[in-house]
Amino acid sequence: MNQFQYLLAQQGRWSQRKKSLAMSLDLPDLPGGAWVLKSQMSWRSGYVVPNWKSDVARRSRGTGGFIVWRSFRQTDSPLTLWAQVGPYATREDADDAVPRLLLMGQRNPRFAGTVADEKVIEDFHIPDVGITHVVERSATGSSKGPSNSKYVMGSVDHIIFMIAFSAYGDGWPWSDVSLISSLQVNKIRQVLGQGNQ
Repeated sequence: MNQFQYLLAQQGRWSQRKKSLAMSLDLPDLPGGAWVLKSQMSWRSGYVVPNWKSDVARRSRGTGGFIVWRSFRQTDSPLTLWAQVGPYATREDADDAVPRLLLMGQRNPRFAGTVADEKVIEDFHIPDVGITHVVERSATGSSKGPSNSKYVMGSVDHIIFMIAFSAYGDGWPWSDVSLISSLQVNKIRQVLGQGNQ
């Protein structure tokens, strides 16, 4: 995302941005230990995409909705997490986007390692989420040692979410990945008025 795209994507109603902020994971949602918010960004849906002239991007812009991205770090461990959430125009557009979210995500410009292995995890499911795509990636070459990242992507109605769980060493336990992913889904459902399902 360049600076012009980001500035253009800031235009919109505060009420729409506030809705996506309410859906996003926040410090009180994160279990175990002390967490700090490292960074937060938000931008209009449909502006910062690989092909902003596509029908999907045009429909997304028409919602007036915002994408929210937050990153967190646990102060007493090597665990980090970032989460992204926001609307597409339709459930079908959101479902179609889920398998491609990792390719569309923001890259870490400070990452100096090499991806050593990447695999799709087929047996990870979140209750009441129809479309889920999970990728585990290991990397080497960093001065801090090998790292492990788990990416959980999914859709709830017309809302997409993506969470990246990263750490040096063994990485996040799958039980915590499942717990936080379910918390994210429940936050989206609460804002949509669907409650805990």
